[in-house]
Amino acid sequence: MKLWIGGELQADVADNFRAARKKVENAINDEITRGSYEVNLVDWDCIAILREDNEFKEITKYSSSKKEMDYRLNINFQEFKNASAEKQESMIFDMLKRSLTLLKEKKGINVGEIERLIRDVDHVGKVNGWR
Repeated sequence: MKLWIGGELQADVADNFRAARKKVENAINDEITRGSYEVNLVDWDCIAILREDNEFKEITKYSSSKKEMDYRLNINFQEFKNASAEKQESMIFDMLKRSLTLLKEKKGINVGEIERLIRDVDHVGKVNGWR
């Protein structure tokens, strides 16, 4: 499995988001691509919503037959905009952890394997100071 992070972004946070996303995504992928998780997913995809308006709503869709998830989760815009680079990374990390917690509730998911994935992701967060 591989993590992919996207964004529905307002332009004034786009560069900072890309830098933080890249660091978080690479660190987590370095950890999780070494292991094998028996989850019914092709990829772990999560899109951050970072905007001042309410144009985009949160989405938490999962299809066990297609092995796909469509998760779009909010990150507090003003807090992210005013945060240090380290805090921005932590906010993206928190969004990802939330996506896994929400995923555990979906029908057709191997909850034990998601919990194992969460433990591995937590380890990455501790090593990088995101939690």
